[in-house]
Amino acid sequence: MKNLINFAMIVFFLISYQGYSQCNVQTSKSSNGVTFKYLNSEPVGAGNGFELGVSISTNGTNYFFNTNVRYAKKPVKSGGTLIITLKNNQSLNLKLNSCQITNGKKPEVVMSVYSLTQPDIEKLKKADIEKIVFQEVGGKNQHVSLLKNFDVALRQIKCLE
Repeated sequence: MKNLINFAMIVFFLISYQGYSQCNVQTSKSSNGVTFKYLNSEPVGAGNGFELGVSISTNGTNYFFNTNVRYAKKPVKSGGTLIITLKNNQSLNLKLNSCQITNGKKPEVVMSVYSLTQPDIEKLKKADIEKIVFQEVGGKNQHVSLLKNFDVALRQIKCLE
């Protein structure tokens, strides 16, 4: 019986540790001294000529939804709003905060940051992501139906809280 309890405790510890280790929160300081916490981008799907990864970050006060778009050819900056459709038939319209193209790395990646409001965060905590639509500079909409990591926002928000 004692061996069974010890075994159960070890299994519980390993499961707990594994769940904790998935929260690999990183920090960085911006040039104006603000500390950001973030997790690595996770791939969620692909569109016509690009792959999409997403992540969540925070500066302690505000939360942000980040996209990383890796184009097969020439990268195009994002512009406008990001639309996220959830599996519970709700959606979010997120305002673009900033966008940049990585320099020197091949292939180049378009990194965009969208502001999340508290109602947006509450929606992301309640349902998996089904589809993401982002607009490129020039007005073209790109649609991505998620193929994996549907719960990336929920998991990453929990890690950052």
